[in-house]
Formats: sequence, structure tokens, C-alpha cells
Amino acid sequence: MIRIYEMIRDVDATGNSGTGHVGEVVEFRDGTTIVHWSANTNAMGITSTVVYGSFEDAVKVHGHNGATRFVQLNRLPDQAPISEDARKFWDDIHDRGGTA
Repeated sequence: MIRIYEMIRDVDATGNSGTGHVGEVVEFRDGTTIVHWSANTNAMGITSTVVYGSFEDAVKVHGHNGATRFVQLNRLPDQAPISEDARKFWDDIHDRGGTA
């Protein structure tokens, strides 16, 4: 199952990312994890996207010993809950290597 998280930073240990909602994280079934930083929350105003081999690796880099929370969502931010049909559709796309 694909998991979606909000990255909530309680303490900005580096002075770069800001606090509150700082990004989104998507974890694919094989563990590949994408971290997307929101431009409007970081000091430089830059959006960036990074791919990690696992969710655990992303947490090691960005968790700052608990200063950042990864809150799992059961729906996309600001949208209705994801239907089971939509979830199966996206899971099927992932299984086929990303092609619809």
C-alpha cells in the first residue's frame, strides 16, 4: 500500500525549514520514499524533492531526533478520502512500473 504523510516540524534545528507543515512524504510499497519540501515554509523559499531508498532513511535524515513528525494521512491533503477503487488503481499503476 502507498502511504502518504505530512511532515510536521515542531523545532527547526537548522534554521532553514521553518516549523509547522514543511512538506509531504510518499512511501511506495517497495519502500522507496519521496520527500517534497514546501517552498512557503523554508527560509530560502525553495521547493525541492528528494528520493530515498526507504522511509526509515528519510526519517534518519529529516527527523532530527523527534523534532519532525511524520503524520500518516488516509487521504490527500485538502481532498476527500481516497476511495478503495482509486487506491487499487494507483497500486496497480505502481505494480506495472508507473504506467497507466
